[in-house]
Amino acid sequence: MRHGTAEQAGCILLVSNGAETTKIIELGTEHAGVSFRDFLGDCEEEIAADDAGKAALRVNGGSVSLWVRTDSQG
Repeated sequence: MRHGTAEQAGCILLVSNGAETTKIIELGTEHAGVSFRDFLGDCEEEIAADDAGKAALRVNGGSVSLWVRTDSQG
């Protein structure tokens, strides 16, 4: 996980050399309710963090997903 700065959004990189998996990521309350997307496009859904700032992000089997806030540039 790369937290980012006030000027640059961070990201979460998930890598799988096995089966598809989901990882609960604790992002912090500053990300509560924020939606994330896979910048690389392998996972098409948007995933929202809950009220505590936790998000269940996934990666396809044998793949890489780079999750970014949907409100970030890029």
